[in-house]
Amino acid sequence: MRGIRLWDGGKMKKIISAILAISILLASCGESTLSTNDPGIEEPQSLLLIEIPDESNDQEENDIAQEPFEGRIAIVTGPPEWGWVGHLVADQMIEKYGEDKIIRRYWPVLFAQEEELMAQIIEELGSDPAIRAIIIGDAVLNTNAAFEQLRRTRDDIFVVFCVLGGGESSYDMAQIADLVLRKDEVRIGEAIILQAQNLGAENFIHYSFPRHMNIPLLAARRDVMREAAERSGINFIELNAPDLMSDGMLIAQTFLSQDIPRQIELYGVDTAIFGTQCGIQDQIIQQVIKTGAIFPSPCDPSPYHGFPTALGITPYFPSGEYNERGEEVMRLKITSEVVNAIMTSLSDKNMTGRLSTWPVQHETMLTYVGVEYAIKWINGDVPKEGIDVDVLRSLMEDYAGVNVTLTPFTDEFPYVEEGTGETFDNFLMVLMDFITF
Repeated sequence: MRGIRLWDGGKMKKIISAILAISILLASCGESTLSTNDPGIEEPQSLLLIEIPDESNDQEENDIAQEPFEGRIAIVTGPPEWGWVGHLVADQMIEKYGEDKIIRRYWPVLFAQEEELMAQIIEELGSDPAIRAIIIGDAVLNTNAAFEQLRRTRDDIFVVFCVLGGGESSYDMAQIADLVLRKDEVRIGEAIILQAQNLGAENFIHYSFPRHMNIPLLAARRDVMREAAERSGINFIELNAPDLMSDGMLIAQTFLSQDIPRQIELYGVDTAIFGTQCGIQDQIIQQVIKTGAIFPSPCDPSPYHGFPTALGITPYFPSGEYNERGEEVMRLKITSEVVNAIMTSLSDKNMTGRLSTWPVQHETMLTYVGVEYAIKWINGDVPKEGIDVDVLRSLMEDYAGVNVTLTPFTDEFPYVEEGTGETFDNFLMVLMDFITF
């Protein structure tokens, strides 16, 4: 595995409200796009650990020739209360390029009820002539409407939408933004099956429940998994599991702790386990380790998703800094440090080569790369019209340390309802290679 050059992280907080939960159900996990789950532990006030080379202090601040780019870039993300990690990338970009070049804004917590406020945020940014690009770290519901007025008055701003959850028309996003990036929620189903095969799986168990399978995106991924398993000669087994939203964590954990060993006894250790909801990933990992089975990927692949809690690894360390409440601020460890800790733990448990995931969180990668590509656009290093896919892929591969696949979005089920069949070259679906621990 090549060295991982990205610093990312994040941990899901409890669902803020029923409204917010519904608004993000289209995410691959159903309830969230977050990477760690530990409902029994209060999340610390986390910040991104950033390693930036020292800059020369005698450089003239107003030396335009030394500026990384002309004007300013705005990053709009979900607030820290969501637990999603795009705001941490904004920290990194501010640290890297300076507060005079990068500014941040937060979407309102209850965005589904705050359409006017979201429009005001974008209008304020558009009224600043120095703004050359706006990166939306999560294009949630009402994002399209927020940009309608901006596009009437400013056609000189490079706009990037990063899609983590769902709720907006993909067709409209492709019309409004210059670049739209989204994890390939359906094709990843085939990728997970192929990774399970690489790990030696002869059987593949898919745990879900009716609520998730009534979500077209998740049902389509399941169907892709089943078809890929058939092509690969893998026995695909669909099983129902408790739904956290109706049955609760204790019932779900108890069920998995009893049912996974029962299934492995029936099908053998060369059986891969996959579950569709985020809150059970740590329990699945624990049972895979206990039984010697295979875990090709969490529902939302990332080293921070399920692995730290299951293995007793803390992704945080005390910073020595304190917030306004007198609480010590915790910083996230760099990704490579977490990956190394996972590898060591699994090696100690004689489970090397049986578990895998993506090397980084896609949430952070999309926002980070969106900023870096926008800088190249501002500097004239990429075309003003259209997207240089090779440059974009290179940025992602440098960030993740593995191969990345980018596929143009086609406006058809299961992503949207319009079904025009049109392909958008500025809307790219993202997959990356897995790393095996």
